[in-house]
Amino acid sequence: MAHEKAEEWVKSNLKGNKRSSTVSQDILKYINEREPVLSPSTVRSYKGVLGIIENQPIGDIITASLTLSDVQKWVNSMVMDNLSPKTVKDRFMLLKSATKCDLDVVLPQQKRYIGHTPTDEEIKRLIEYTKGQSDKTLYRAILLTAFGPLRRSETCAITDKDINGNQITINKALVQDEDGEWVIKTTKTVGSTRVITYPQSVIEALKGVEGRIVDCNPNALVRRFERALKFAKLPHFRFHDLRVYGASSMHSLNVPDIYVMQRGGWSTDYVMRQVYFRAMSDEQQRQNEIINDHFSSL
Repeated sequence: MAHEKAEEWVKSNLKGNKRSSTVSQDILKYINEREPVLSPSTVRSYKGVLGIIENQPIGDIITASLTLSDVQKWVNSMVMDNLSPKTVKDRFMLLKSATKCDLDVVLPQQKRYIGHTPTDEEIKRLIEYTKGQSDKTLYRAILLTAFGPLRRSETCAITDKDINGNQITINKALVQDEDGEWVIKTTKTVGSTRVITYPQSVIEALKGVEGRIVDCNPNALVRRFERALKFAKLPHFRFHDLRVYGASSMHSLNVPDIYVMQRGGWSTDYVMRQVYFRAMSDEQQRQNEIINDHFSSL
């Protein structure tokens, strides 16, 4: 393994003498101490970052001698490698938590994703296209994700046992562990475990399926989705934008935030507001017409 030396050090220094430990060793110790309570996907992500840091100069620096200049140079190098601001921040936060460094590092400014939020008409066209396919897996996934709205990992974990009348219990997710294997785990947060009441039409579309309702992994689901967009001659948008569509639709219907949060499984309204309440193009056009009509009358 890439972090063999660090693993050996942790085993021989159970007390974690910070004066002689390197950044890589402290990160491995941090991961090992928390692995039982972290999700498989988080452990996999952390160990991936560790493998990278171990092969960079910062990984060999003694933690006690780590300086602002050391960390800032490391952050700058990631920016120069064209890593996204989110990736840079995630890696820095792992290093900061593991080494307990409290340095005033300047991180790249987060870039707000500007993509296409599907309109009601586009969702209708997508549903009709996938409904007409012999394999209804993607059709069921779109209904669950857009009308949930769900995360794709949640969509892929639902089974027939989770359905009770018009209600579906969301209490697990399909994610990759540190070995890249797909495993079932609990939902992302406590707030993510919830019961959603779906339209009767969605429940009817799920009838007769035993076991997992969407029997493929999240990555395969995305590939199917991208092909469907091309064949249905729809503009490109991400599978995740189905979840954005669901949240934006509820927002445009003036559903109170607390109920949008509960249905979508958000613990706070920060992410929900900053990321998911993007203006839908058809609603935006309608509002622009109202605004312009008003100004034209002056």
